[in-house]
Amino acid sequence: MLGRLLLTAAVVLAAIHGSAAQFQPTQNKDIAMTECPDGQPLVHCTVDPCSTVLCPARTQCVSNYCGGCNAVCVPIKPPVRCTSWTNWFDRDNPSVTGDWETLSNLQEENPGMICKAPTAIEARVVGTGQDALATGENFAFCDATTGFVCRKDDQPDNECLDYEVRFCCPETVPDCPAGSWTPWFDRDNPSVTGDWETLGSLRKENPGRICFSPTAVHARHQYTGGGVACRRSPLQVRHDKRVRLQEGRPGRQHVSGV
Repeated sequence: MLGRLLLTAAVVLAAIHGSAAQFQPTQNKDIAMTECPDGQPLVHCTVDPCSTVLCPARTQCVSNYCGGCNAVCVPIKPPVRCTSWTNWFDRDNPSVTGDWETLSNLQEENPGMICKAPTAIEARVVGTGQDALATGENFAFCDATTGFVCRKDDQPDNECLDYEVRFCCPETVPDCPAGSWTPWFDRDNPSVTGDWETLGSLRKENPGRICFSPTAVHARHQYTGGGVACRRSPLQVRHDKRVRLQEGRPGRQHVSGV
């Protein structure tokens, strides 16, 4: 009887631990970064270098961990006015050395969703949406060139919150290979007034998958594959259509079977 009770208890405990394990964060993608982009060593500072610095008027202190614990006074930038922010990205959890939301890794892990040269970055706490700069934590990087890095060793309590970031990508600079086509999109059925595969709606519903300045559009029948290609015009058609857009190099209008 005792053996049976012990066996039952062991099964229950195993089930509990197994269930808990399913909810453990597994997004550990820390990076072994030891150098700054300029080649200087990336150092650890247990105290924010800006905590003892008073900057002149119209400037603000920025902590710099490249080559030492440096405090740099820079002109206060005006609020970022961006009309083309990316989605929010959260590639790492602060479970080992910190939270590493670096631009190069995010671009590699999310192809086509972040432009090559963003002009600004925003970081916030996952879940609450609190601005990263309002948390009081020290950041090794928070810029549009490197991305965002919060290291536990730089914090007085050796802990980092979990952050997510987004980047501003200028609308006037296409980052699409010349002459390439997007995947096929089918956002609407011809059930009421027609089939509306408009660029504005497709871009909003498929962030990062359509370049800033497409040069042609190709439509085909949903089932037969026959279709036509148009140039820079919204499609309002009677039959159910799929569309794709050409990126970079202008294409000719043509009728085709795909």
